[in-house]
Amino acid sequence: MLRRLGFPAGTPVLALFDRDTGIKVHPSYKAAKSGDAEAALTLVSDLAGDWLFLNEGNFKSGTVFVAPHAKEASGDNAIPQTLSTLCVRKDVRLIKERFQDEFTEIFGINPDALTANEARYLVGFRSVDAIRDRLAAAKQEIDLRLRSKGLSRSGVFSAGLQAEGKLSGRDSSDTPSQSS
Repeated sequence: MLRRLGFPAGTPVLALFDRDTGIKVHPSYKAAKSGDAEAALTLVSDLAGDWLFLNEGNFKSGTVFVAPHAKEASGDNAIPQTLSTLCVRKDVRLIKERFQDEFTEIFGINPDALTANEARYLVGFRSVDAIRDRLAAAKQEIDLRLRSKGLSRSGVFSAGLQAEGKLSGRDSSDTPSQSS
């Protein structure tokens, strides 16, 4: 089969199976392919759990976990998303170990609520101070972009802006409001 879109040269591709016959004989396959999340977890854990553990070191910073959406005649295939989620669990676990409660204090979210891309990005930071520094730099970049358009921050804050306020020691009451 001819590939239409290629990966960049030198991109390592990890694959567990060359063919899908090993997957299709698993007792949970049909239910997982039909959208049953529990069946997908069973299937992925049984077939890929050890492989994921053995290849954990191959998932370097910048790795992208792709979960292609597959609409089947019997429902939405739950296997790709489940596999992608299990791949990301390593990053979430590392974030919890490395940053503990400070992560939730900074961002106002639990690490388990991170998307795969968010977790992959944040695991690259070695310290909470590095995250704080990046967050402060992002705030400055946002402020510059807003000012270049004649705007300023409004009194309505997202979780990220609330986190920034905690980092800088300010609360929402001392952040400039949008000019009238």
